[in-house]
Amino acid sequence: MPLVYVIRHGQASFSKSDYDQLSEKGIEQSKVLGRFFKNTQNRFDSVFSGSLKRQKDTAFHMTKAMDEKKYNQKIIEGFNEYNHLDLINAAFKYYKKKDPEFSPDLSEIAKNRKKFQQFFSDAVEKWIKGEFSEYGIESYEKYSSKVLNAFEEATKKETEKKIAVVTSGGAVSVLLENTLGITPFKAAELGWGLRNCSVSVVSSKGTFNKDNNRFLLRVFNSAAHFEIEKEKELITYR
Repeated sequence: MPLVYVIRHGQASFSKSDYDQLSEKGIEQSKVLGRFFKNTQNRFDSVFSGSLKRQKDTAFHMTKAMDEKKYNQKIIEGFNEYNHLDLINAAFKYYKKKDPEFSPDLSEIAKNRKKFQQFFSDAVEKWIKGEFSEYGIESYEKYSSKVLNAFEEATKKETEKKIAVVTSGGAVSVLLENTLGITPFKAAELGWGLRNCSVSVVSSKGTFNKDNNRFLLRVFNSAAHFEIEKEKELITYR
């Protein structure tokens, strides 16, 4: 059964017009991680990522820094992040319905990380509870099922000994929910502490479904690669 290295993508372009691209720091984070894998002689039988640009580019820069030309990155869309813009829009419609006078300035909220986190945390909790169902947003149940199916697809071949999965915080949170047997919102709260290009490791233990945890958590949210290279300024969370 495979050992799965689950990697959150490098820093994206938060508050920019195109969020879905690595920042310069995100590119460097990916390279540092790749060098770490090379120096510790970690080699992967397969490398997977979602189809988002920040995920694919993280995998590209990571494997290039490993000097491994053999990797043919495999795309599974189930590793994509949930659409945070759809979630925010649904939250605004929800709050507006509750209070017609509700009209906050999102650009101002985005400038204040604490306020934004409070707003987003509340929105995620309501989404998980199904309170946004009437606003056309994908349900949490459907999203989490897609993530779990992606891990199933990536690990179904017993010949794969060690694989890397480059994904996003939402998918890692779904995995935490499954491995630790905790509530979806508690898993989301843990996920918000994920560092960019951090590494979590899980091992497989059998049939995978929502009611029978397939994976055992071995490592969570490690950023030792930045500390080893004395690059603590590369430790970011968004």
